[in-house]
Amino acid sequence: MMKKLSVPDGYFYEGFTFDMFFCLHFRGADGTIHIRIYSDYYVNIPADWARKVETFSECNFSSDPNDPVLAFVLACIRWSDSHQLQGIYVTDDELVIAFANGLTLHISHYDDEDDAWTVEKEAFVPCGDGRKRETELLLSCDNVLAGSAVENGLLYENEPDNH
Repeated sequence: MMKKLSVPDGYFYEGFTFDMFFCLHFRGADGTIHIRIYSDYYVNIPADWARKVETFSECNFSSDPNDPVLAFVLACIRWSDSHQLQGIYVTDDELVIAFANGLTLHISHYDDEDDAWTVEKEAFVPCGDGRKRETELLLSCDNVLAGSAVENGLLYENEPDNH
């Protein structure tokens, strides 16, 4: 069963950072969502992703060849007309990030790290005469697998098209 993360409409993909792991940034009117990826991933269909990675094999990457290919794909999305976030979904095995252009990024729940992935929200909130930055953990692989994400209302059942 696929469940959708409760995120307001209007978030767009702003870009990514990479330093031992990917962190995707989505900006909306009420803050920024950061998705940190610590586990295996693929884009769209596993066999298509493997072929795409293979086409870059002549580059002789010294590390995991998936990382430079994902960086390329994410950069292409950033400068496309369809960098709107369509939704963030959770299945029994993975987190799925859906973009308006139909591309889906699938992130495995399983990794040797403490958490295979996390979804955080950063926002500026009133504080005295000014504002301060607050970051809240919305969802993590660990709380999905433990069942607490459904209990606290962050996820709801949804059957999105084409995923």
